[in-house]
This record gives sequence, structure tokens and C-alpha cells, in this order.
Amino acid sequence: MRRLLIALPLFLLAACGGSGSGGSGPDGDAPRDDGPAIGVLTGRVVEAVADAPLANVSLTLTRVDGNESVPATGTSAADGSYLFDTLPIGGRYRIDYALESYRTESYTDIVIVGAEEEAATRTLEPVRLVSNDNAGSGSLAGAITSAVDGAPLGGLLLEFRRGINARTGEIVATARTAADGSYAVTGLEYGNLTCIITGDGFATTYTTVVALGGVDRIDQDAAVSPRVDTGDTRIVLTWGERPTDLDAHLTGPGAAGEAPFRVYFADKQADVAVLDLDDTSSFGPETVTVDASRSGTFRYSVYNFSGENRGRLAESSARVQVLRPEGVVADFFVPRGDGNLWTVFDLIDGEILPVNTMSSRSSNDDHFAPETLR
Repeated sequence: MRRLLIALPLFLLAACGGSGSGGSGPDGDAPRDDGPAIGVLTGRVVEAVADAPLANVSLTLTRVDGNESVPATGTSAADGSYLFDTLPIGGRYRIDYALESYRTESYTDIVIVGAEEEAATRTLEPVRLVSNDNAGSGSLAGAITSAVDGAPLGGLLLEFRRGINARTGEIVATARTAADGSYAVTGLEYGNLTCIITGDGFATTYTTVVALGGVDRIDQDAAVSPRVDTGDTRIVLTWGERPTDLDAHLTGPGAAGEAPFRVYFADKQADVAVLDLDDTSSFGPETVTVDASRSGTFRYSVYNFSGENRGRLAESSARVQVLRPEGVVADFFVPRGDGNLWTVFDLIDGEILPVNTMSSRSSNDDHFAPETLR
């Protein structure tokens, strides 16, 4: 299933190192606030068509929740990365991205979630700037399928707003999926748009799509999750064209006295977890559903089965979406760094605890289990 420049949802609890400038770095001053100044926002900017890093993009971060603050400014580094630090956790922010000869974009409704006594980092999805050479109107078409079984989904409503992660504002276009899951929408002005996918029995999905003037962009596919049963947690992994094969691994405590389990492509079911859908040919989704009520630590990791020669994990645009009956409760983007294993988060007593580290491991190393499971 192809999915080009379209990304699954929404609130992020990611944590990563990242490099770049902005915030309290040499190119800007962080907003002042009386609250705890321990939050970090990090991300990168790339050219929409070539997917190449964009340096010297002007960044302006503004707090938009009514709390007065001085805007922070900065620029993207040579690799397109940026970072704003010393930000109050719980604040709501917007980042504007400007570069000569490119359409200016806004990433809205950004919230850093975490405990006040701990540092928290939110990694944003890559921002794709569109050159004015691609000005004008274009179209998008693709198919929407189920993240659980891959079945096409008809009758879903797609609504489009300008900007990235735009939760409010004018709807500029709409479409509805046909019985085979396909959709098409025309007359979209070039640049980034937020697509909101809704339907009875499905979790609301927010995606980012990119329109190019004079271009009919096909294969703009996405997967959405049926609503999750009470007591369950569903984890949906998606990624880009390379690497072709990323694998989801969930480890967890065994039943009383039994060894820890691991659910992955070679062992798709345990007593409390199942790999609903496995993908080996780019994009995903790869989906795990688990009842994590058992005492102990559940750990979710992503392994680059394809190997380095078929793409680096850090450059995969991988995203992990966590859903519960109330909808999406966490969303993680792969951090920058070397390694073939992305340890994403732990689940302990129902709480999602971000880990978000990169390392190099063998596919059989200790089942990727945390110390508490050994």
C-alpha cells in the first residue's frame, strides 16, 4: 500500500535528542513563563518534492493559549533540524516556517505533555515546504483501509483544512470514500493541509497531506483504526517507502510464573496480545492490539528488518499511533540518530511512558525487553 506524504494523526508524546537551533539556542530566546520551563520541541524541515533537508528556514514559535510570552525565533540547521527548549510543559504553541521562494506554513495546536517534575520532549512530524515553483491548484486521490485487517473502507468523510495539525478553522474541501475505499479531491491550493477522516465506528484520524500545483497526486493512501474495545490498547505503525520492512515488537509479562511474551511477525499471538496486521512492503500499517492490564512492564519497539542498505530507520518517517476507546492517546515520530531499533514506549499499569531511544541490536536480542522483564 502506497502512502506518499500522508501521515497518521496527532498528539505526540515522543522524546528524542535531535539537533538544530532555535529556542534558547544562539538564534533565539525562549518564551518567558512562570511555569516549569523544562519542555522541548524538536523536528526537521524538508523540501516537499525532493524530500531533501532545508537549511536556514526561519522559525517563529508563539504561545497561543492566552499566556503572555515573548515569541522564540530560530533557523533550521544544515540537516533541516531545529529545536526549541526551556518551554513550559502544558503550554499550547504554534510554529511558523518561512523560507524565500517557498510557501510559508504553520504547525498549530502543539502541546508538550509530561510531568512537571520531569523533562519532556515532543518530536514533531517532518514539515515539508512547497516551492513557489509548484504554485497553483492540484488534486489528491487514494484509498482508505482498516488498520486492523487492511479491508477497504467506504462511506468515510474526509475534510481538509489549511496548515499542519489544524484542529479548527475553515474546511476548504471535502470528499467521501467509495465502497472500495477510494477517494479523490480536486482544486486544492498548493501546500500543506490537514485531512480529518471520520466515520461511524472508527477513531477520528488526522493526517497531513501535501498538494502541488498542476499535479494529480495519486496513491495518497491512509489507514484508520476501528474504535478500540474497552480495556484494550491498539498500536499502529506506519512509515515511508524505505526501509521496506519495519517490524513491530511488543513484549510483556507472562501469565503467573511464565516467561515474558513477545508478539511480532514470527509469533503473532499471545494470551493478551495479537499482531493484527503485518506489512513487509513499505508504508504499513503494522498493528498490534493488547490488553495491558496485567501487572508488569509492556514494551513496544520498532525494528528495521530490511537492514541499513535498504534505508535508515531514522529516515523512515516512521510514526506510532496509540489508541484506546476514547481515541488517539499518544503519537510518536521516529527520533534522529543511528541504530536499527527504536524503543518507543513502555506501558505500566495503563500509563504510557515514553522511551523513544535509538540503538543497534540483533533481532533476537533479549526480545527487546526492559530490565523488569528479564
